[in-house]
Amino acid sequence: GQPLWEVMKYVGEDLIDYLTHLRLRLNYIDTRSQLWPLGEIDGRPCSALFLPREEPLPEEPSAGIGHYLREKALEQSVIVTIYPDRRSSGYGISRYNDHPAVDFTRIEAEPDVHFAHKSGFVAKTTAPAPERLLQLARQGVKP
Repeated sequence: GQPLWEVMKYVGEDLIDYLTHLRLRLNYIDTRSQLWPLGEIDGRPCSALFLPREEPLPEEPSAGIGHYLREKALEQSVIVTIYPDRRSSGYGISRYNDHPAVDFTRIEAEPDVHFAHKSGFVAKTTAPAPERLLQLARQGVKP
């Protein structure tokens, strides 16, 4: 019943809840994601992390991807993330870690791309096929 104790209890419960849900999300990404090769940049292999669409769709499909890539020490090789778009039946394709070789304005004229941010960091597509998603991701990377 003491105010300080109640606040500390609330903060502790919130932290435990956050860590529990984060661990569940990281496990979800680990069991479902795939790494797709994108080629080499400056002699280093680069890849995309693909998270397929599943029903029911998580509330925020891309949540936890950054944590996952850091946990698995993939933040240097993964330069693109591809994940289900929560607002449509398509996918979001994003530049990871603000990699300078990735610019999705290169794909904005594609018929199945319905949005590409003018700074090129993200694009949205209605393409459902993994082969097409990989093609779009590769087109967004400078050769």
